[in-house]
Amino acid sequence: MIFNDIVNEFQNYSYNDAASISEYLKSLNDSGSLDSEDLRIREFLLPEVIILLNKSILNRFSTDVLFQNNYWSWGIVTLYYSNFFLSQALNRLKGDFFTFIPSYGRGQGRRNIKLDTDGKYKLLSISNAYKDSHGGELKKIKENYSFLLLDSTQNNNFLRAISNINESQIRNKVNYQLTHFKELSLKKFYNNISLEECKFE
Repeated sequence: MIFNDIVNEFQNYSYNDAASISEYLKSLNDSGSLDSEDLRIREFLLPEVIILLNKSILNRFSTDVLFQNNYWSWGIVTLYYSNFFLSQALNRLKGDFFTFIPSYGRGQGRRNIKLDTDGKYKLLSISNAYKDSHGGELKKIKENYSFLLLDSTQNNNFLRAISNINESQIRNKVNYQLTHFKELSLKKFYNNISLEECKFE
């Protein structure tokens, strides 16, 4: 879908925030009434998008606070999560996203939901290219919004950033390698660090 289609899609439809898509599909699967060729999930989409956007915005605000106080390592991790939740929201709006259905069993529950050309949401298995839950999400947004890379306006900055920077790898280094927690061991905090210096660090 293009953005106008997305607006039209969500203008006149009912909302249901009583359950998530995951919970709804789990209950259908448990009762034996899950039709993987025609998922009736439209009413759950926008509430999930709103939750994910709220999570993205909250993490973005947290990033600003951390950067302002020279906590660069955790600021970068928080920025990663802001982009991750934003990716999840945008993938849902595009009609090609991932969800987890617990009743499928450990390691088998993550599934791809895709809006087909016939206007039905279908439940698909995940190919090896998307097995990594975080890397797969970011790979999916690059595919879903590749047309933005052709755009010369500022609208493509987010996609360009995640296309050129492996944020998941940076997050893992900060999270799991002790050498990246240097803020508290510095002899002095750096005030008024420039954006270019931050990118370099």
